[in-house]
Amino acid sequence: MQKESGNNSSETEVTNISKNGFWLLTTGGELFLPFEKFPWFKKVSVEQIMDVKEVAKEHFYWESIDVDLTAEIIQNPDKFPKVANSGQAMVEAVGEFSDDFVLARAD
Repeated sequence: MQKESGNNSSETEVTNISKNGFWLLTTGGELFLPFEKFPWFKKVSVEQIMDVKEVAKEHFYWESIDVDLTAEIIQNPDKFPKVANSGQAMVEAVGEFSDDFVLARAD
């Protein structure tokens, strides 16, 4: 879910957190991340949710919880197999991965 924003800020920021999810304001507009689709955010602190950086165009990283998402994943979460482990980081089944990750596919 993306809506155009009138804000020309180059900063990525969380603009609202509710019991259902949170809004991420990016250079490309606003994105909503529902906790139902992104459960690893549900039990972390507000500070951890707010600590997001746009590391590349439409590529976001939450270092303190090691979550790495693109705008495409946020907009179309059902297209991407994912693993959430008790609110911990997810691993996407896309390309190479290191020994530090567990790779699983939801079919």
